[in-house]
Amino acid sequence: MLVVFLAMPMFFVRSSKPPTKPTSSESTPLPIETVTLGSEVDSGGEIPVAAQTEKFAPGQPVIAAVQVEALPAGSSLQVRWLGPEGAVVAEEHQTVPTGPGHQAFELKGRRPPGAYRAEVWLDGQKIAERRFEVKR
Repeated sequence: MLVVFLAMPMFFVRSSKPPTKPTSSESTPLPIETVTLGSEVDSGGEIPVAAQTEKFAPGQPVIAAVQVEALPAGSSLQVRWLGPEGAVVAEEHQTVPTGPGHQAFELKGRRPPGAYRAEVWLDGQKIAERRFEVKR
C-alpha cells in the first residue's frame, strides 16, 4: 500500500511552465556531416572524398567546407580556427548565398603539431564544431 501511495503523486505533478518553442534568433546545431574537413576543395566548394581527412601535415592546407542549403541566405557564416592551447589562431567570415552548395574556409599558414578545432558560427551562434590534428 505504501508503494502505491508514493507513486501516486507522480501522476499529479505538472510543470507550471508551458513548453517553449525556439525563437527565430536561436540557431539549431548542424548535423556534423554538413561540415567536412580536408586538404583540397572543388569548384563548388565541396571537399572530394579522397581529400577528406582529420589529420594534416604541418604545411598542408586545412579546409572546412560547410553545406549551406539549410542555412538562411544572407546570414553571416564564420569559421573560427582554434589551436592546441584553445586560442583562436584564425577566423573568416562569409555571407550565406541563396540556394544549395558549400562554402569553403581555409586555415592558412604552417601550423605546429597538435590538436585543433574548427568552430562554425551562424549569426553569432555556434552551430557546429570539428576537431582535427596536425601531425609531423
